[in-house]
Amino acid sequence: MLREEFVAYLTGVDLEKRENWYLQSIRDLLETLLANPSCTSGADEMAEVLKKINRIQRARPRTAARAAAAEY
Repeated sequence: MLREEFVAYLTGVDLEKRENWYLQSIRDLLETLLANPSCTSGADEMAEVLKKINRIQRARPRTAARAAAAEY
């Protein structure tokens, strides 16, 4: 039931316009649902959303704070 509601919610969300913190929260929830052995139906659909989030975040430039932290 949670998966169905979550996927239904995501159909109305423009992920491209969301901030990285929001996308990371969505990613965490998707990964939790995908790791749940009871949540097998709809796994392909959730995996596609996870791939989309990965593409969006990888295409974005790194923030100055993250870039500076990565140098250390």
